Amino acid sequence: LQAVMAASVSGQNASVYKVQQGDNLTLISKRIGIPIRALMILNDMDSKTVLHPGDQLWISPMAVVK
Repeated sequence: LQAVMAASVSGQNASVYKVQQGDNLTLISKRIGIPIRALMILNDMDSKTVLHPGDQLWISPMAVVK
């Protein structure tokens, strides 16, 4: 898993998660401990969004990557 500190989102420090082979929103959501819907909103995604290895997702500054 890779999470790195990145630019600010809404004035707070945020992290970026780099999508790995085999990842999906459910798996990522469980690993970082935030609801799928929050990931979707933060990353301007909808139910048709397809993740690809190497994609970068904003994650909540409160999330802890496991």
